[in-house]
Amino acid sequence: MKVMIVDDSQENRYLLQSVFRGAGHSADSASNGQEALTALRSGGYDLVVTDILMPVMDGFEFCRRVRTDEKLGSIPLIIYTATYTGPQDEAFSREIGADLFIVKPCDPLVFLESAQKLVSESSEGTITTRPIPTGEQEVYKLYSQRLVRKLEEKNLRLEAEIAARTKTEEALQRSEAKYKRLFENMRDGLVNTDTGGVIQDTSDSFAIMLGFEPGALKGSHIHMYLQGAPEDPERTVIAKQLRSRGFTDVHRAELRRKDGSFLHAEVRTVIVPGEQGESEGVWSIVRDVTDAVNAEEKRKSLELDLYQAQKMETVGRLAGGIAHDFNNLLTVILGYAEMLIGTNTFDDHSREHLGLIHHAALKARDLTRNLLSFSRRKLFNLSPVDVNEVVKDFSRLLERIVGEETEFRLALNPTPLVVLGDRSQLDQVLMNLVVNARDSMTKGGVLTVETGVANRNGSTGLEGDYATIKVSDTGCGMDEETVSHIFEPFFSTKSRDKGTGLGLATTYGIVNQHGGSISVNTKPGHGTSMVVFLPVTNQTISLSEGDTPEGALPDGSATILVMEDDPVVRSLSVQLLRSNGYDVIEASDSHEAVAMCASYEGPLHLILSDLVMPGMSGIEACEEIRKLHPETRVLFMSGYEEEANASRIVGWKPEGFIQKPFTISNLLDKCRQILGHG
Repeated sequence: MKVMIVDDSQENRYLLQSVFRGAGHSADSASNGQEALTALRSGGYDLVVTDILMPVMDGFEFCRRVRTDEKLGSIPLIIYTATYTGPQDEAFSREIGADLFIVKPCDPLVFLESAQKLVSESSEGTITTRPIPTGEQEVYKLYSQRLVRKLEEKNLRLEAEIAARTKTEEALQRSEAKYKRLFENMRDGLVNTDTGGVIQDTSDSFAIMLGFEPGALKGSHIHMYLQGAPEDPERTVIAKQLRSRGFTDVHRAELRRKDGSFLHAEVRTVIVPGEQGESEGVWSIVRDVTDAVNAEEKRKSLELDLYQAQKMETVGRLAGGIAHDFNNLLTVILGYAEMLIGTNTFDDHSREHLGLIHHAALKARDLTRNLLSFSRRKLFNLSPVDVNEVVKDFSRLLERIVGEETEFRLALNPTPLVVLGDRSQLDQVLMNLVVNARDSMTKGGVLTVETGVANRNGSTGLEGDYATIKVSDTGCGMDEETVSHIFEPFFSTKSRDKGTGLGLATTYGIVNQHGGSISVNTKPGHGTSMVVFLPVTNQTISLSEGDTPEGALPDGSATILVMEDDPVVRSLSVQLLRSNGYDVIEASDSHEAVAMCASYEGPLHLILSDLVMPGMSGIEACEEIRKLHPETRVLFMSGYEEEANASRIVGWKPEGFIQKPFTISNLLDKCRQILGHG
């Protein structure tokens, strides 16, 4: 069997040819009716299969031409279509001469079986063919009716498609408007650049982020707003990530604003692929994290300040502990040195050596007092003082300290700055700061001392109004490493013969004990400014001294209990008092002292006691002894002046306090004062 397949779709022609050829038949094809008519006239075809909608000549016209052709009219013809599928279409096809009307798609085996059956019936002469309309006008009339109906159906489908498309477009417009609003109003910035880095589009937030009007950045180069050179290592890594995988990790960048300032940003960049997979540029998401970065830097600064404060506190406790023990040793050295100097058993040369020992011990005492000031173990006599007056009164001495090579400038606040302070200690602060400033200017310069007022907002842990003392110089300045150590005891940039390293450490302790702080602003080669902050107050504090006792006793006619756990200090004290005519009872601990007083029947005029004793404190022991001997008076001694205040804290006030190390004259004068001898 030889078949002619007529269809404008190459895929449909190939499919039907494969079906027939697979069954052992011959199959040719044509893309339209005109081409098929020419081929059919060559003869030998047993079956025609045609589509309806085709260019040049459609299936209906082709079918009518075949049936009205004397040579071709008897060839069986099948209309195989997916367009005209209704009963009226099949009836019309029959009217113009089609033998079968099959709707696409059809099972290939079913289609092949129907075609073979039609050819078989045609060869046997059993096909019943409906009469073809005699008038061409009638055919076109029927054809036109079919076309009009199909056009109406097609129009209805188009209207439905248009309505659906309109709905889709409206949804798309709403979606576009939604994402446009998101694009324009999102907090993070979006910027689109081409492969050369030229900005193609930005969100409003990105432009505003950099201080520009929306849309103003389009056409400019992105590198105009990036801090750092393109070859910077971090920028190089980002470029490699983009090339290798099409996107980058979130990375930090500094962007330059319109006003020249910089903002810290987190950026992630992705490549935008084109339809063919080529790069059309990149999109970057930019988040302003300037506040977060500043907060992190502030947190780190506060952590550093806390670490520094904790370190200084630790060093202070260590220094205080050393000073306390050292004071006991110095008490012994000073006492025995004075005793030996007061004798006539040494020649002049030996007495000179003893004098040097005594002088060195006094210097060591001053050193330990500085350590105690640094460690905040020293009790100050606080009273209302005007910072302006302190600086003004001390300025003449400061001018002499500065010297002629350095210009000294003084600038005082126009109104009083009253703080609670120890005037002598504030003088010490001024002295230390000015000496350091002077020493930093080896070739002279300008040294300025000025007072003012500042309000602390709590960023440094301090709040309220503070009086300030600022000491500035035009000297060599300091690096960060040096600044981190300047308040540590014994740290010094000076040679050993020009400084002990305790000046700023002592200053730190004094200022902290006044409830203040110190800030340092310095840079190598640009001088240094140190600012002392002291809290302003309207309050007054009066530290009362011990009452002067009544009923004075003659010099050397009193009984004294010495209560000291350090055997060397106790031995020295007992020896000094006995050598000056006092009756002395000694005890190495509090419990022994209480037991001795319980059995002592005579009057006990004075207790000389260390504050810190093993087992029971000196205060507790004296309270017990006073129950037994209410006539007794108390003189406390300690290496810490602040321990003298401890007695007041518990509501128990002694008649006196003497700080170690003390000299013979100090101790005897204090005893005479309390006993009413002097």
